[in-house]
Amino acid sequence: MSDEMRAKFQEAEAVGRVDSADLRSSRPTTDTKLDGVGPRARAMAKLREMIYCARPKLMTFWQRIDAAGQGVAPLSEWAKAMRACVVADDEFPWEWLQPIMLPMEPIEESGQLPETFHYVSFLTQYENALSKKLADQLHSSAVILMADNVTSKQEAEAAWNLIDRNGDGKLSYQELRPLLRSSALAINNASLEEDRVYSVLVKMDRDRTGFVDKAEFVRAVMRALQFQQSLNQGGSTPGSPVDLMSNEGGSSSSPLSPMHALGLQYGSQLEKRRKRAHDLRKELAQWTESDIANCWAATQAAIRALATTCGCASSVFQVLDGDGDGAIDRQEFQKGLMQLLRGSPLLKAFDRWEPLLWKLVDEDGSGFVSPQELNMAFSVRQFMSI
Repeated sequence: MSDEMRAKFQEAEAVGRVDSADLRSSRPTTDTKLDGVGPRARAMAKLREMIYCARPKLMTFWQRIDAAGQGVAPLSEWAKAMRACVVADDEFPWEWLQPIMLPMEPIEESGQLPETFHYVSFLTQYENALSKKLADQLHSSAVILMADNVTSKQEAEAAWNLIDRNGDGKLSYQELRPLLRSSALAINNASLEEDRVYSVLVKMDRDRTGFVDKAEFVRAVMRALQFQQSLNQGGSTPGSPVDLMSNEGGSSSSPLSPMHALGLQYGSQLEKRRKRAHDLRKELAQWTESDIANCWAATQAAIRALATTCGCASSVFQVLDGDGDGAIDRQEFQKGLMQLLRGSPLLKAFDRWEPLLWKLVDEDGSGFVSPQELNMAFSVRQFMSI
């Protein structure tokens, strides 16, 4: 990141710096808010970014003490891992934050809190929507590289016997790393490689144990082969959801019951999601795997750059909107990206992947990026497990 951009973030975040005093506050302070967001909310947003970037290291930390390979770790190890992998400061209030960031339900029989937590579920709560879309597109090719020349379920099962070298029936994060070497990325960056291995692991790990077993591996390979076949055939078309609550035989003017109206609303939302997914596949099909991989890498690098500053995704817009007109044009977007990724080898291929990133961020195709679009592109969201 350039010194100029770092200074802009410091100025933009002057009233929202992350410190333990903000985090210990039981409710947002009455200080002046920046863009309607108070210091405590901005502090939590910053922590989400930092945890998101530390997911591979946290996964490794907890897997080393998960001898049974069940995806659980002692609750006492949560704060230790956060201090080792996220903020290495003995004074940082991780113990105070634990019940906020890792809420636990008491055991019904005893009323006591559990002594362990499901670390995979905790880690997979933290997502960036844009990065996930791109990573999902790259997932199939990564899996196929693991099982070279496999074309059937029987061959996938045979490939597993070669991959599972220690014969314990599962692959950990550390065991997957050497199997997922990629030539699609234009750069050799340890952090990005860790992010890529992590994204493939959690995609394959259907039962959220933190490990990939044989059934999960075979399933992932078969789905990857099907996905590649669909791409070679030109992709699929968006399906229309079956309207199980259609009003066949009734008058079109008949009033809808609440359940009927809810069903129609859900069907409409489902159709919109399917169309967006189809449009995304159609768009990405026009780009090479290398372009998609480097676009994903640029997104991850931007989030990591933000995590190292006092700025967070909600303040990116203010920094990039150079003329203050309330919208970011293509030139401002390009200038901001180049400053954000200053020193990164990704900039050598900037002209190849930046057009794709711009299309994905400018979702409505207006030629300008709104605060909502930019925030959705680079913010880290926490999806609580139920």
